[in-house]
Amino acid sequence: MGEEVKLYVYDLSMGMARQMSVLLTGQFFDAIYHTSVVVYGREYYLSQGIQSSTPGHTPYGDPMEIISMGKTQLPAQLVLEYIESLKSVYTPEKYHLFDSNCNDFSNALCNFLVGAGIPNHILALPANFLNTPFGQTLRPMIEGRIGGNRGLQMTSSATSNVVSKPTDLIKYVYTTDQLNTIMSSNRCVAIDFTSQTCGACRTISPEFDRLIQESVNYKPVGLKGVNAAVVGVKVETGMSVEVCRHFKVMATPTFIFFLDGKKMHEFKGANLAELRSSMDLLQFTAYPPHKHATVPAPVLQSLAENPIIFTTSALLDNIFAKLKFFLIADDELIWDGIRVSMKSGCVLPPGWQNAIERALDKLPGDRVFPLLDVLRLLVLEPSVLEYFTKDPIW
Repeated sequence: MGEEVKLYVYDLSMGMARQMSVLLTGQFFDAIYHTSVVVYGREYYLSQGIQSSTPGHTPYGDPMEIISMGKTQLPAQLVLEYIESLKSVYTPEKYHLFDSNCNDFSNALCNFLVGAGIPNHILALPANFLNTPFGQTLRPMIEGRIGGNRGLQMTSSATSNVVSKPTDLIKYVYTTDQLNTIMSSNRCVAIDFTSQTCGACRTISPEFDRLIQESVNYKPVGLKGVNAAVVGVKVETGMSVEVCRHFKVMATPTFIFFLDGKKMHEFKGANLAELRSSMDLLQFTAYPPHKHATVPAPVLQSLAENPIIFTTSALLDNIFAKLKFFLIADDELIWDGIRVSMKSGCVLPPGWQNAIERALDKLPGDRVFPLLDVLRLLVLEPSVLEYFTKDPIW
């Protein structure tokens, strides 16, 4: 039997993305997706925290698409407990348009319910769209629509915060204050002055993005643990007049390279060879080889920087089958939830801590190995590691 799980898909741009995306960004975007999950007669979605309503009665109008995700065998009470546990993860304060949004919530819930995530094109499209200049323009409207007051707070601080994902190497700026913030906290900065109406820009800009992403692979000879990546800044000239005036940029594409806040090089035109050599020179100047790098030390250089960690097990189903055989019926639903979580990467079910403690107390020494196998993988999850390390008893 089971209960059917449906994914409701909405378009936050209200058709604007489909009509104008090619003209404004050079790429076609069907929609800016907002999703919710319908199960056991309720629609669950993220807006100022986790909300629920009668299916089809959310503030987002009618869904543009309804996708069947399959059927869940989990009882309604366990599903409600799981959603309740997610409320501490998806709070208004933790909301982020890129990595803690409505689609991430829907993905986590679907993984728990049916062991499968939502379609990849839905997860990836918002970030791809919002990384374009047009997407940055619509960002305050979109965040306000999803996040309520949280969206307004983020919009009000846009003049002082760089509008990009903190961990991204490519950032869009519109004011000199935003640019100064980037240059004060990064040694190597490359600026691409570009325009959506410039044919040469559309040719060279993807190469600029690629070189910026590849800059993380630069390893200064003789130096370990150094982050020598170049931060790429995109300046859309039509939307960033102040920045263009400050640097006296009159043509696109123009590239300017900075080291420790000081201009190192500038050139105009879609010259890929000069762009690549300028990027290499910037990194080499900032992080030259260590003076001892010429001393042969093959043994030291071959040592691994990171421990070897086995993060998965091909025998996970067998391990849980053996564990359930030893535990008989104890906490069966919780252990099923733990298994689904470990296989799909979704949040652990409520009560997992107590289930583990009870199993450790019950199992004799010759039957504890399946549980230790599970724990070995679980402690790679930060929340599990924190639970077991904060109490001296462990």
